[in-house]
Amino acid sequence: MTEKGFLGADAVDTWLDNYSENVGPMNGAKVIAHAWTDQAFADRLAENAISACFAGRSSERRHTHTHTQIFEQSSERENLGRE
Repeated sequence: MTEKGFLGADAVDTWLDNYSENVGPMNGAKVIAHAWTDQAFADRLAENAISACFAGRSSERRHTHTHTQIFEQSSERENLGRE
């Protein structure tokens, strides 16, 4: 896209930075860290993940994340693969 002139290199860099910091896996890591340090947030997260994650944000952004699920770790469910 940049070679054909459709996008400038700075636009691509901006998109990649936004994805890595605000959209991609970093988001999940921030949510988990917040839940580990704030039991009230962890409780809200378990009850309604979308509402807890997007509290105080615009409803437009919230509706783009309708497939968010939270699975608590337990003796019956291990979410991190270990060998």
